[in-house]
This record gives sequence, structure tokens and C-alpha cells, in this order.
Amino acid sequence: ENFGIHINEEGFLGYGMVVEGIMDRVEKNMSLDHLARLMVDIYVDSSKVLDNLLSPHQRLMLNTTYANNAEMRIKYSCIVADRIHPLLPAAEYLDKEAKENELKQVIGDTYAAHDLSDTERVIIGRNGLLLVT
Repeated sequence: ENFGIHINEEGFLGYGMVVEGIMDRVEKNMSLDHLARLMVDIYVDSSKVLDNLLSPHQRLMLNTTYANNAEMRIKYSCIVADRIHPLLPAAEYLDKEAKENELKQVIGDTYAAHDLSDTERVIIGRNGLLLVT
């Protein structure tokens, strides 16, 4: 797996990765369970990479901000997918049951879902969003 990190002069950090397969699933039928596990690995790996780039002063500021738990800070995830199965009206993903619970694994507590077109959806959570294009 490869991922990129962008750091601008104002302090914005952006991480990016294209996922073409997870475990035995290549390009199709990737489960949210597997994606959630992959995302945990990405969070840990990206924090390790960034930690190597920080000055002692920057590390102190992060630890002060996050109560000496900077490695576990929440990262907001923007997941872009070319399809979702089953394709339902957006509101049906917020069912307070199995569909919503699966989504919570990757975007946190969900609070909005919108139909953008016949095949496009956006589902917004506390820790991320899922955009199906």
C-alpha cells in the first residue's frame, strides 16, 4: 500500500490513497469491515510518518493540544467510491440498523445523507464522509 501526505505552509495536512483491492477483493465488493481495518492501519502509519517530520516544538504542541495522545487524534476521512451495493435512496442508509452501523465503522456517527443524482450519494458522519459518484 502507498499513500501520500501533503503539508502546506499554513499547517494543513492531507493524506491520500487509492484503494484498488482489500484482501481477496479486487476492484469489486470491498466490504466496509475490511475498509475500516485498512483505515486504522493508514491512520497509524501516517501518524508514524508525520512524527518523523515534526520538530520537538511541533511535537510538544501536538501533545499539549491532544493531552499527550496525539497519535490517536481523530482524522476526518473523505471516502470516494464509484459505487455502493445496494444502491438505495440516501435516507435508507440511516436506518439505525445494519446499514448505518456498517457506515459508522468508517465515518463515525452519521448525521446526514443526501441523494445527489440517481446514482450519486453523500453520507456525512462525525469522522468522515462517503461520496458515491
